[in-house]
Amino acid sequence: MVRKDRTFIDAIKSYYASDIKDTEKHDTEVEHMYYIEKLRHLLVMERDSKRFKVYNARTGKWIQNVPGMSIIKIYNLLEKNAGSGGAVIAADYIEMNNIKFVATTSNNNSINFWDSNNYIFRERLNTSEI
Repeated sequence: MVRKDRTFIDAIKSYYASDIKDTEKHDTEVEHMYYIEKLRHLLVMERDSKRFKVYNARTGKWIQNVPGMSIIKIYNLLEKNAGSGGAVIAADYIEMNNIKFVATTSNNNSINFWDSNNYIFRERLNTSEI
């Protein structure tokens, strides 16, 4: 290498396997992962799953499944009213004024809004209404 490429040599890093182990059971393959920087959460979506898992991005520890088992019956009632619930395929953080949500999209053309503090379901918007 030429001396001018010295910065390139300094930029080469060594990476090692993480000591963090995922002890949560996954029903299917992990299809998508989204990092929510403001919350320092990692949202993990499995293939064809109506739920997603929330992890602490710093420690790698599982926080909760969303929707949780405690509200799964309410969620099923909402699905009946809003059409069949689809698999979660994407997520993002939304902050406007004092309102903070995590929004997820499903393959049934709906957007679900979750409270960013505790991931309690707040609202569903069918994209056919947009």
